[in-house]
Amino acid sequence: MAIQDLGNGFAHVFYSNVLDGTVKRLHISYTAENINLLGIHPVGAGFSHRTDPAALVLGPSGVTYDAANDLLYVADSADNTIYSLDKASNRTSPAIAQRVYSDNAHLHGPLDLGLLPNGDLVVANSDGSNVNPNQPSEIVEFTTKGAFVAEQSVDPNNGGAFGFSFVTLSPNAIKFAAVDDNQNSLTSWTSFWKLGK
Repeated sequence: MAIQDLGNGFAHVFYSNVLDGTVKRLHISYTAENINLLGIHPVGAGFSHRTDPAALVLGPSGVTYDAANDLLYVADSADNTIYSLDKASNRTSPAIAQRVYSDNAHLHGPLDLGLLPNGDLVVANSDGSNVNPNQPSEIVEFTTKGAFVAEQSVDPNNGGAFGFSFVTLSPNAIKFAAVDDNQNSLTSWTSFWKLGK
């Protein structure tokens, strides 16, 4: 899921449903003590989804929100594709999903999805589909224009890359942490890039 904090005790919570291939937006109000549901709205539908003996279920998994462009990005592990949904914060019917990145050479069941401060997208491959033993448990970075940037394995075996998080340290550096589900461990590193990239 992804959260858009609207301020003054209101937020949108975007979530994907891998069982029916949909993405929805919850409109909530919150205080320190309570969360109140104000509405549920469809944002996307018709994503590939299916049960799978190795991965249990494949379909729309990770989501990340780009507030500057009002785009919600969705990782679909069933078809190894990243999509965008426009006007995500205010639509009341499903958007037509636009393909952002589809690459069987680098995507192997994208699960978690994030938007880096430099504007690139990053996914954790679950190895739930299109498995490649030469690229196990990879975190993959690519641009929103669909160009591959980099990849990094977090485990020598398939199925290790599960989730990640990062915090901005400066305009050109982040502290990045990735979960290795095979080892039940968390690895972190600092990443830098040139300004203007």
